[in-house]
Amino acid sequence: MAFLYFCNMLLDKSLIRSFSDYLRLEQSLSDNTIEAYCHDIELFRQYLEDSGESCSITEITHHDIEDFFAKLYDLGIAASSQARILSGLKSFFKYLLQEKICEADPTMLVSSPSIGRHIPDVLSYEEIVSMMDCIAT
Repeated sequence: MAFLYFCNMLLDKSLIRSFSDYLRLEQSLSDNTIEAYCHDIELFRQYLEDSGESCSITEITHHDIEDFFAKLYDLGIAASSQARILSGLKSFFKYLLQEKICEADPTMLVSSPSIGRHIPDVLSYEEIVSMMDCIAT
């Protein structure tokens, strides 16, 4: 089985560097996007290491990812930033599947944080009437 070689592969800087090359050469993403994705994956790797969780690619679960996002929430990281981080992790695990480095994508069961919509400011009825009066005179 092709996956046996990678069964103990760790989420480390060399794997993140390979992912960066993939994003640059095959996905043609901007340097800023690549830097953000790699930074976010490094944050996740650091979180796993600090929390005593395994950094082995095949042992990372959706629970690890959900716990990571709970930590980000506790730190006050905005939902929009969390959504970008999840996007980077999803892209990373898609790459790992494509390269046959892992058999499953633990991000599949993780939902994106809801991003509140900003309702635009609108003119009041009186302000519209006032503008219309200005135009008429």
